Amino acid sequence: FSTSTGNVSVGVIGQIPYYAAAGNTLTATSAIYISTTGNIGIGTSTVDAKLHSVATTEQLRLGYGPGVTTNYTSFTVGSDGALTVSSTNSATTTFQRGVILASLSGNVGIGTTTPLSKLDVWGDLVLSGSNRYLNFANTTGTSGYGFYDNSGTMQYKNSGGSWTTFSTSTGNVSVGVIGQIPYY
Repeated sequence: FSTSTGNVSVGVIGQIPYYAAAGNTLTATSAIYISTTGNIGIGTSTVDAKLHSVATTEQLRLGYGPGVTTNYTSFTVGSDGALTVSSTNSATTTFQRGVILASLSGNVGIGTTTPLSKLDVWGDLVLSGSNRYLNFANTTGTSGYGFYDNSGTMQYKNSGGSWTTFSTSTGNVSVGVIGQIPYY
């Protein structure tokens, strides 16, 4: 670059000089750093990736539109390593450790890095709220079939059937052989 209208002082290897104020003097230090391996650091001179940004607030903002944009999504990594994605439409998602989206398959894993289906949960699963459904049809609520928590009473429904309460009797259930008739 040309220094015909400005002065460059002694700087730090890898840092990019810039104009800190109007005038003709370049500042030899900045928050942008280029390592000898070609990695770029923003807010750090210890660059561990091709692009490495360090801050305690928003680290990356991607916007839509020319100039100063009001439509954007920001990315922030917290002190616990959780990634928070926020957009101008108030949608915020936080990804804690153990949650992964397998982009090639479209499967989502919680507690696993190798989800085997559309949703794969490694560990316990809690369905909060009241009147919860676990449906197996292309519908929701009572019109589907599957399992239903009817205010604490567990019920099931087969395709085309009706909601039936799981039996709480103390009777015995035996395993039979195909073709044999059970008797008591």
